[in-house]
This record gives sequence, C-alpha cells and structure tokens, in this order.
Amino acid sequence: MTKPQLLSSEMTIFYKSIFPLIWCGFLITIIVSISVGSIQKGELPPSYLLVLILMLFLGYFVFKTLAFDLVDELLEEGYELIVIYKGKQTRIPLRQISHVGEPSYSNPRRITLTLREPSALGSKISFCPTSQLFEGSSVHSHLIHRINDAQIQHRTSKEINS
Repeated sequence: MTKPQLLSSEMTIFYKSIFPLIWCGFLITIIVSISVGSIQKGELPPSYLLVLILMLFLGYFVFKTLAFDLVDELLEEGYELIVIYKGKQTRIPLRQISHVGEPSYSNPRRITLTLREPSALGSKISFCPTSQLFEGSSVHSHLIHRINDAQIQHRTSKEINS
C-alpha cells in the first residue's frame, strides 16, 4: 500500500475560515464604530456606511462561491482519492472522474473534479491544489495523467476477467 500523497494546499483552512473571519470581523468593527460614533453625536450615519455593509454582503457571497465549498483535504492513494470534508472521509476511484477543471482566473487557485456518478459529496468536488510539482507537472496535469492511467488499468482488468 502506498502512502497517501497530499494534493490539496495546506492553506485551505486559511481560505475557508481564517480570511473570511478577518474580512467580516474587520468590516463589522468599522461599521459598529461608525454607527456608535454617529449615534453618540446625534447624527445620521454617513452614506459610505452603506458601501461597507454592501462590501460585507458581497464578501460573503464571494467566499461562498470560491472558498466555502473547498474540501478540507484531498489525498491520492493508489488509484483512489481520499476526500476529507467537514471531518468525513470519502474514497473516490480515479476512474470515476470524468473531468478535471481548473479556471484560469481564480484566487485562491482551485481545481474542480466532475464525477461520473455522484458521491456522498455530490457530483463535483473542488479543492485548492498544492503548489508542489509532481514529476515536473502541476496537480492539474498530474491528475489528468493518473485518471487516464486508472481508466486504462480498469479496462485492461475487465478484459482479462472476461
């Protein structure tokens, strides 16, 4: 049995939890400070307070779209991926992956795996790839190569058993 190899970034927890907390905490602190100051002076809150509130809500939707759906950890072990999301572990055979997508302009970088059949985590799994190179290629290229190998190996074993 081979040792599982980490494919996801160790910064995932920062992107999913710490940065959104800092962003929202910072904006909420400013909004509360401005509001309290205005109330104490007996004035109406300044109009730019609406911009800060809008930034808070916009930030939430950006985090929801780009970070909150990232799996906590993704490991490769043989011809399977081990996906850890919210403390639960799911194994996905590489041959079950039909597409490996990597958007050109995404921060944090992310890779989305589309599955042939939905797993316990759904039909798409997104993760933030490690910056480590695998045999001189990116995680994206590495996964495409490994998935092709897994599909060839699966077809070959089916032909032998027939």
